[in-house]
Amino acid sequence: MTTTIATHDGTFHLDELIAIAALEYIHAPITIVRTRDPRAIAAADIAVDVGGGAFDHHQPGGNGIRPNGIPYASAGLVWQAYGVTICGDPEIARRVDERFIQSVDAADAGIDLLGPPAHPSGVRPITLQTVITWCNPVNGAPEDYDRAFFEALPMARAILGRAIETARQSVEADRVIADAIARWDAGGRPPIMVFDRWAPGCVQAAAGTSALYALFPDIRNGWRVQAVPETPTSRTSRLLLPEAWRGMQANELAEVSGVHDAVFCHQAGFIAGARSFYGALRMALAAVEQPEPLLMQWPDMFERAWMLSGWNVCVDDGVRVVRLRLDGIWFTFREEIRNDHRGSYLRFVPEDTQPTERDDPTFLQPMRVRGVVDLDPDHEIVRFEYQGIAVVEIGTNWEDEDHPQVVIRFDAETLNR
Repeated sequence: MTTTIATHDGTFHLDELIAIAALEYIHAPITIVRTRDPRAIAAADIAVDVGGGAFDHHQPGGNGIRPNGIPYASAGLVWQAYGVTICGDPEIARRVDERFIQSVDAADAGIDLLGPPAHPSGVRPITLQTVITWCNPVNGAPEDYDRAFFEALPMARAILGRAIETARQSVEADRVIADAIARWDAGGRPPIMVFDRWAPGCVQAAAGTSALYALFPDIRNGWRVQAVPETPTSRTSRLLLPEAWRGMQANELAEVSGVHDAVFCHQAGFIAGARSFYGALRMALAAVEQPEPLLMQWPDMFERAWMLSGWNVCVDDGVRVVRLRLDGIWFTFREEIRNDHRGSYLRFVPEDTQPTERDDPTFLQPMRVRGVVDLDPDHEIVRFEYQGIAVVEIGTNWEDEDHPQVVIRFDAETLNR
């Protein structure tokens, strides 16, 4: 069923465009009627920025003011009603209002958030409200304003969508950072902090601790080790990577650093990379001149529950196939019944197959793995050699199949060879 939304005709502004874009998340499909006719407004399912109702702010005294003094315009009124439903998370909705919707409402209320020009030339920044003003015709016919309104609406949809996604990423980043700091604190506050994923501001957040280096997966491939700045806003690192590494790449860097999968070290010495987590970790350890056996003093890095970044379980001819994505790499294991002198038991056999897009749209090509893969009597344990670096055990916890966890253990002798 189509929802009819009435808004005023003539010159349009950013607030009603954003308000209608937000309502589409809840009431699509919609029909928009641009009018000031009271009968047409009353006949509509929802009225926005007109008619004196719940989503209008032109009535005497307005329609509410936030605690910080920013009054509600139509965008804020709609967001107040539906923001949490649209975002599915109160904190995401709050950040969208704080970082975007409030500026839209303020501009519509004539509040100048920019203050006096910061440059002697008097040049002012271009705002979204200005761009929407440009979209309006000058002395046009009514149909010209309507046409321009519907041309501008897709832009408002896209802007709101990006505001929501940016807020969502911001909330997730804060959670990633908080988890990393909690693990670092529980692990004895070592000089290296590990982030399961890169998050905007993660290295700056590490500057609020005593850590010297931050490790995180690169968004393309491999892992990075980055020197932590002296303060969150500083451009000076607490401890740069060794001078002998700077500007080197690949084999040359592997030889001088002793890390066989080292990829690069920036010539300024603030960041370097390796193909694996273990390589990046060994580079950081070498930089802080810590012996590698010290690794085992940080159990949070070597034995902990990881929430899977991707997983898929299917049944093929009655056999369960488990696919796990760790470090951005898919591992596939097939359950088999085996019989030997110990009796019947299960084991998972690593496969070279990968999930298809039908199984999981985020699939990646898996790494080949070698070694015996058995099932412990009490826990599913996967043992194999990964990139020739370490023998790894993965124990999966399937008690909650919607949120499976993985415990990873690294063999110290193999890791340090």
